[in-house]
Order: sequence, then C-alpha cells, then structure tokens
Amino acid sequence: MSILQANTMDEALEMVKDHHHLNRAEDCEKGVLEEMPMPEMAV
Repeated sequence: MSILQANTMDEALEMVKDHHHLNRAEDCEKGVLEEMPMPEMAV
C-alpha cells in the first residue's frame, strides 16, 4: 500500500496511472480513498 497526498482526485489518479505494480497482471487494481482529518486531533 502507498499513501500519497494530492489536491484533487484527478491529481491522485495521475500520480499512480503508470505505477509499475499495476502493469504486472491484467487483474491488478488500484483504489483511491479519501482521508479526512479528524478535527479533534488537529493541533
């Protein structure tokens, strides 16, 4: 698993579109999840 930060979903997808792990098998998948900050944890 990799964690990256992007300003938009399109930017995040662009960052991983040519990732070498995704070219190893035809059934390889990528998923992008949005992570939101927890206000009570903000410093």
